[in-house]
Amino acid sequence: VDNPRDLLAITDVFLSTATHEGFGLAMGEAILSGVPVVATPRGIAADPQLAMQVAPDASSKQWIKAITRSHRV
Repeated sequence: VDNPRDLLAITDVFLSTATHEGFGLAMGEAILSGVPVVATPRGIAADPQLAMQVAPDASSKQWIKAITRSHRV
């Protein structure tokens, strides 16, 4: 795509399952676009005010719970 905003405009939730992240530019783009972010606490997602955090070893049920909760916010 020419601009990530085009995809983010139709996105309900942005997921980042990274186990290592320097900053998280893609997460930053999602946050700036108003898309809820669910991620492991890495990079920019280390700030719980910016992303719904999920432990790196979380089960799929825990991910589903976080996704559902973030979408309601």
